[in-house]
Amino acid sequence: MTTFMPVTGLGVPDPVPPRRRRWSTPARLRALTVLAVVLAVAFGALVAVTAADLRGGLRRAGGREAPRSLAAADLRIRLGELDSALAALLAAGVRDRDEPARVQARDRFQRALARANADLRELAGARAAAHETRTIMDGLGRYQVLAAAAGEARGADRAARHRDAAALMRETLLPAAKRLADSAHRDLDRTYRETHRTAGGTATAANWLGLALLAVLGPLNALLTRRHRRMINPPAAAASVLALLLVAQAAGMMRTQADGLRTLKTGPYESARVYSEVRASEWTREPAVHGSPEPAARLKRASLYTATIAGDVSAVDEEFLRARHEEGSAGAWEAYDRLLATLTDVNRRDLDRRARAASREVEPWATLPLGGAALLSALLIAGVRPRLAEYR
Repeated sequence: MTTFMPVTGLGVPDPVPPRRRRWSTPARLRALTVLAVVLAVAFGALVAVTAADLRGGLRRAGGREAPRSLAAADLRIRLGELDSALAALLAAGVRDRDEPARVQARDRFQRALARANADLRELAGARAAAHETRTIMDGLGRYQVLAAAAGEARGADRAARHRDAAALMRETLLPAAKRLADSAHRDLDRTYRETHRTAGGTATAANWLGLALLAVLGPLNALLTRRHRRMINPPAAAASVLALLLVAQAAGMMRTQADGLRTLKTGPYESARVYSEVRASEWTREPAVHGSPEPAARLKRASLYTATIAGDVSAVDEEFLRARHEEGSAGAWEAYDRLLATLTDVNRRDLDRRARAASREVEPWATLPLGGAALLSALLIAGVRPRLAEYR
């Protein structure tokens, strides 16, 4: 086949101009390096933001709102103890032979009052429930006045003062404590959902940026190797290894901490809350959790979780039933209450331990990703800059 060449007026063929590449090697090196640096910095910043969100959520949920919620649940127990101790104190009579019973009931009243005040101090910082906290504080002061008046009165006047104190407890203090407990639980649930949603969104974006960074570093290393006839560019290779480690470790950290936050809420916190509600229902004579399928299922989940952290308590539901209904004696009731208190304390300690451990683990990631991005950028520049100098 004959190829016709363009000719000049003298019959000499015009030379065909050479094809020029759209991107020269230096331009591609610069573009890939700049893109890798931008992606590394963006990745580091997003991981740091995610870590800060998780750390804040863990501190709010595990260090502040979960203890407040459990303190509100415990407050209901203490109010029930106060009412029971006052009834026992007034029923002891005034005879000398009743003195041991009076002393015991008085001591129970003082212990319950001290624990109630401690719970109120724990709840005093919750601005959202400030009204309920003030209501309980004011009502508790009036209750002590009525209890003291009932203790000093005699006959019908004594019974009337006791009825006033019991009415104040039933109509004001216990409903306010229930609202306070519900409000504290809603605060924790809102913190959990907001933290999980925010951290989940930034974690997804950070993972995509990490994958994009690795996708850019691959062609950059290939270009450095192919165009410069070298088997490896050490700084660029080190930057790639660092990026791979950062992306893998950051993805693992974000996934682990998100799962840890969920476990914190559904594991020790929920279990301690369930056991506290069972105790409160017994002390205040409200409907127990055994009365409907949903609370019973919560109790079963709490039992299964507690068995994983406390050893042989897998038959805890049966223990509840035996301790609660065995002969209906005072000793059986005390054993039942002690069992509930022990299980609550086991889960509260587990909650504190998990919250502190998670906070320690996520703490370095608030600064580590940005430091890693800076080091990665420096390695890339150190690897690419001498190669660009060869084209000058």
